Amino acid sequence: MSIVPVPRRQGDPALRGLRTGDAQTVPDKVLDEPDQPELDRWQLVWIRLGGRWRPGVLLAWHRALGGRWWIAQIQWDRNTSAWFYYEHATIRPLPTRRKA
Repeated sequence: MSIVPVPRRQGDPALRGLRTGDAQTVPDKVLDEPDQPELDRWQLVWIRLGGRWRPGVLLAWHRALGGRWWIAQIQWDRNTSAWFYYEHATIRPLPTRRKA
């Protein structure tokens, strides 16, 4: 059985604790614009939310705003995900472990 997360929008109560330096959610008008197809990714990441780094999963991403930005859907809790602007300062891939 797979979990299909529901995309959350800016006004979602789970995102009310955002602080300066946290990942920035994507406004509805950007999500609703015609864009390139979403690309499934499924990569483990760190995301900065609520003033701290949390583990998450990058589920999908695509170009937005005329190709200027990558936006990414990230799930950081069992049933909580949102679309964020993908920036290294706030979203970072988890390092892969080296095999000894």
